[in-house]
Amino acid sequence: MDRSVTFLELFYDLVYVVLVAQLAHALAENVTWEGVARYAFLFIIVWWVYFDFVSHRKPLATMSKVSQWFYLHLPMTAGIAAAGAAVFNVVEHSGELLEAGVRWLLVGSVSLVLVCVALLMQSIQLPEEHYQLYRRGGLVTIGSALLILLLGFFNLSIIPILIILALLMLVPVLYGIIVWIQVLGAEEIPIH
Repeated sequence: MDRSVTFLELFYDLVYVVLVAQLAHALAENVTWEGVARYAFLFIIVWWVYFDFVSHRKPLATMSKVSQWFYLHLPMTAGIAAAGAAVFNVVEHSGELLEAGVRWLLVGSVSLVLVCVALLMQSIQLPEEHYQLYRRGGLVTIGSALLILLLGFFNLSIIPILIILALLMLVPVLYGIIVWIQVLGAEEIPIH
C-alpha cells in the first residue's frame, strides 16, 4: 500500500535528527566511558521510539490487545531506565566484580525489556502468514530473557557479564535475520 508522507511525519523526522545531533554534541563534550554509556543508552531510546513511530505497527483491534500494547510500554520504559542506571554503575566500577544488587538490576532490567518486546510482538497487527514467525520470535526473545536473568546467579566480573549479555541479546536479532533471509527471501515484511 503506497501512501504519501505527511508534514507531521517530516516534522517528527526533523525532531529526531535534532535529538540525535544533541546527543552527539553532549558526547563530544564528555568523551569518557560514562559519556559513551550515557550516549548509547539515550541513543537507543531515541532510536527505538523513532522506529516504533515510523513502522506504523498498530495493536490488534481487541480491547485486551490494545491494553496489552499500551500498558507494556510502561514496564519496558522502566526497564530501559533501570538498565541505564545499571550501566552507569557498571561503568563506574569497571574491572571489578559486580555487586549483587547491580548485577540483578542489570540482568533483571534487560530481561524485563526483552519480555515486554516479546509480548508487544504478540499484540500488533500482522499479515496472517507472518503470525507464526513473530510468535516464534517472541519465544526466542523470552528464552534469551530467561537466560539473561540466570546470569544474576553468577558472581562474574563486568566484562564476562557484558559479553554474555550482548551475545544473548543478539540471539533474537539473529533469529530475525535468519527468518528475513531464508524464509521471506529477504523481502520487507509489509505491516499495514
